[in-house]
Formats: sequence, structure tokens, C-alpha cells
Amino acid sequence: MKILSSFSGRAAKWLNASKAASASRQSNQIHSAIGLDIGNTSLTIVQLSMAQNKIVLEKAEHESLKPDIPLSAQIKNLFLTAGIAEKKVCISMKGHGVILRFISFPKMPREEFESAIQYEAEKYIPFSMSEVVLDFHIVDSAKQATAPTKNMDVILVAARKQEVMKLISTIQGAELQPTAVDVDAIAFANAFVQTTQETKEKTSVLIDFGSRNTNINVLERGVLRFSRDISLGGADITAFLIKKLGLNEIDAYKVQTKKAWDDPAQEQALKASFSAMIQEIKLSLNYFQSQHQDIEAPSSIYVSGGVSQIDLLRSTLEQEAGIKVFQWNPLDKIQPSVNMDREKLKILQPFLPVAIGLALRGEK
Repeated sequence: MKILSSFSGRAAKWLNASKAASASRQSNQIHSAIGLDIGNTSLTIVQLSMAQNKIVLEKAEHESLKPDIPLSAQIKNLFLTAGIAEKKVCISMKGHGVILRFISFPKMPREEFESAIQYEAEKYIPFSMSEVVLDFHIVDSAKQATAPTKNMDVILVAARKQEVMKLISTIQGAELQPTAVDVDAIAFANAFVQTTQETKEKTSVLIDFGSRNTNINVLERGVLRFSRDISLGGADITAFLIKKLGLNEIDAYKVQTKKAWDDPAQEQALKASFSAMIQEIKLSLNYFQSQHQDIEAPSSIYVSGGVSQIDLLRSTLEQEAGIKVFQWNPLDKIQPSVNMDREKLKILQPFLPVAIGLALRGEK
């Protein structure tokens, strides 16, 4: 764990993408960790307990955000609703204030790189270095081990200090203690790597469909190689249907949840509503392939998020991208506690990945 910066006595920490999760899972001492996903329109929280390589989901809750209530108050209420008394929590950031870059750098000792990156980062970060919190992860891939090169791959992360402090202040306003600040995309990928075997063997695409943004990630044998956010999500699908079919918001949601349509016009409109989103996904994957011709092409796409439950979206994406699409269940390798409502979990499942990824790297 690395302390990135301390502002007025508050420490902002960025956890390494895999080491903390591995340490937690290898420990024989039972402890719990909390992951809180603060989305654009909702909050999701999970509490995991880990011991002897077993991960147990103790608590989980998901609630829509209310625009007229302070965020800190809603977070505090979410902890009460979920029945979580623990005050330490791992959180993450997203949006324009966060920069994620994948760069290649001449090989050098970590200590030397830590000094060099403070100057080299200016080439990749569109903000003044005095305005950001900076961290990095040196990729340790199987390919580098079998075919040593002169360069090393690095994931560079930067977040604007103003946004970091705003987030930490919100969490402290909910009477909680933030132990780590991460990035949504990395937490999402971390949950996938820790709970899905295939990602360690092939190149996979991981897509999180949010209400306002869609996050696209490509992982090569468990290593995050590409990440991009597109400003299209479930809200755009709903808005398209409202305009195209003259529906109200409730009826537009009903169109999205149907398995079959009596009116062909509704099916056609729904398919058209995510056309732009799928086009951006295809462009992203084509760009990745053009930049990484030495990496095996993706063999599968795993989707999550509320919009991922639309059958027509998954089938259309599979047809357009030419890659098999799966609905990802982040709970496949996680054991729900005896007190968890199984039916409720089925509803929560698409919204849990980021919170699970955060909790997996939580600390005592």
C-alpha cells in the first residue's frame, strides 16, 4: 500500500491492483472489508469476509441516489440499511478528474522509476502536476517473463487533488474512514481477475454498462491492457425510447425489460437505441487490436451493469462485434453468507462488481 499524499492530515491511498487482494486472500485470519461504489445515479455497498482462501459475501445493498439529499447522508443511511457497523471503507473515483494511461517505459529499478515518472508523467497527464495525485503499477505479465524485453509496461493513474479531497470529505461527512481511493475501472477489473478463471488464460473484454457511462476494459491473461469510458449508458437508451416511441419514462423501462414484443416497432426502437453505444465499443476494440497486434484477439466479452440485463443488447453486441457475449456473475466464486437473501442477490448481481473489487483489496 502506498500513501500518495496527505492533505490536512487526511491520507489518500491507492492500492496496488493485485498485491493487496492476494494478501487478503492468502491470510488465514478472518476479517471483513467494505467496498463502496459511488455511481452517477446509485450507491452500492458490499461487505466481504476472507479467510483460508474463502471469500464470503456478508452484506450487500444497492440504492438509487436522491438529488435532494446530501450524498454523505445517503451513504450513512446505506450503511444503516445494509446493517454494516464497520467504519473503514474502500472507495473509488471515475469521470473527467481521473486519468488512466497505459505506457511503455525503459526497464529500470522501481526506485529509479518512481523518481523519473514525476517528470515523465507530464507527457501523459492533461493537468498540472501540482493539481494531481499520481500513482502507477508496473505490469508483471507472463509475456515479459517468457520473452524479456528492454521495456516495461506501466499503468499510470492520476486524479485531481480537488476531486480526491471532495470525495474523502464526503466519506468523512458520513462518519466513515476511507482507507483507500481507487479507480472504478481498476476495481472492476480486479473483481473479474479474482473471481473468473478464464481471464488468466485468454484475452477477455469486460464491459460495465452504467446509467451515464460505459466502461470498456481489455485484459490479457489477467493483466489490464486497455480501458476506456464512453459517455453513453442506460439513461441514453431510455431517452431514445421516450423520444422515438412517445413513451413516458416508466413505459420506456418496460420496453427494455421485455423478453418479446407484440409491437415490432418497440423491438426495432430498442435495438436502435444502443446502436451508438455498440459502435463505440467496436471502435474501442478495433483501436486496441491495432495498437496491440502481438496480443491474441479477445475471445469473449463479459458484461455487467443494469443495462447488461437486456437480452437484445447482449445478442446484438455479440452479432456486431463477432465475439461471444456472456452475462458476468461476479458472485460465481464468492459464497453468500447464510443470512443473505438469494432472490435479492439475483437482482443486485449486475451492480456489485466495482464494490466487490474494492472490498477484495480492503484492509483490516
